Amino acid sequence: MNTALAGARKSPTDSLLAALSATRLLGRWSLVCQRHDGGGCSCCPGLGDIKMAEVERLLCKDLGARHALLQNRDGFVELLRLCVARNFDAEPQELSVLLEDIGKAINELERVQSGFY
Repeated sequence: MNTALAGARKSPTDSLLAALSATRLLGRWSLVCQRHDGGGCSCCPGLGDIKMAEVERLLCKDLGARHALLQNRDGFVELLRLCVARNFDAEPQELSVLLEDIGKAINELERVQSGFY
């Protein structure tokens, strides 16, 4: 068996790990949305009454500049849902880096909502 070829194959574990990571991100995103829509949110200073769909679109546009998996998408929530369903085909490393960057973006929103900025 060619070991280089074997190393390039995706394992079921890869999609499971992506699904678990996407599940956590969806939960965190939901909490950010709830805090935003619940009033008293400071995550979008200077932007007025911005809807979370617009925040998601703007984040997706920014992340899409660095991640081909998000190009031509208006949001990342649907991609996360596909990952949870294990119905999204991507290279494990590429997907892992994207999920990490989505997590960083959510971290920033959580920090702002918590008053750390």
